[in-house]
Amino acid sequence: MCIVIIKKSGVNAPNQNILNNCFDNNSDGAGVMYLNNGQVQIDKGYMTKKAFTKRLKKLAFNKDDTVIYHFRLATHGATKAGQTHPFPVSEIDKELLNTRIETGIAMAHNGILSAMQSDKILSDTMMYIKHIVSPIKDMIFDKSMSKLLSKSSVGSRLVFLNGKGNILTTGEWVTDNGLIYSNDSYKELKYLGYLNSTVSINDDFNWNKDEKIEYTDCVQCPSCENISYSESEGYCYECYHERFDNYKDEDDFYN
Repeated sequence: MCIVIIKKSGVNAPNQNILNNCFDNNSDGAGVMYLNNGQVQIDKGYMTKKAFTKRLKKLAFNKDDTVIYHFRLATHGATKAGQTHPFPVSEIDKELLNTRIETGIAMAHNGILSAMQSDKILSDTMMYIKHIVSPIKDMIFDKSMSKLLSKSSVGSRLVFLNGKGNILTTGEWVTDNGLIYSNDSYKELKYLGYLNSTVSINDDFNWNKDEKIEYTDCVQCPSCENISYSESEGYCYECYHERFDNYKDEDDFYN
């Protein structure tokens, strides 16, 4: 499902424990976007916690900085550096895949954009930016456009940052000690849900990935639009099983 953290100017950066939890629970790569001389700097593609931690120490964000962090849990597209978030608002594939780029406006996403068809190169988020967001990038912060973006991404959380420091979000977010989170996976993961049971990760058990369902936030299923606590990748319990049954190879489902 991923997680996004918004740190506005005047708020302390997330501590190492929070960053560790975010990466442990969303371990398919991380990145940041931040203000830099009137532009948004994207710095992403860190596929290990060690590499991301090292980079953050070098960037040394302070209380005055505006920073948006993203930790990816892949659902669409390849699990590679170029598919990590954030992304520039651009229709050019090369720019979307660039791990270090300056741009006028950038976006990060938590959720699934089920209407967008991903391919071997571009994820659902990248397709959404390329075909839906990029054509209206000069109007994103207009009230009418923000409502349109909300309607086109139901069940997801989007965040935009421009070079002036303006931030726009869609969907439901959680605020904790001044930091704004797209879900609660910044907390230590205590339980894993299984098809027939729920067990503590501290228990002694054999993990079988084809039974795994994560119990996270109560969200709107992008398939049937029902609200459910029992979900995986944003899908409710029933749609998860229906979706899983359509795959002959379990690796196809998890990639």
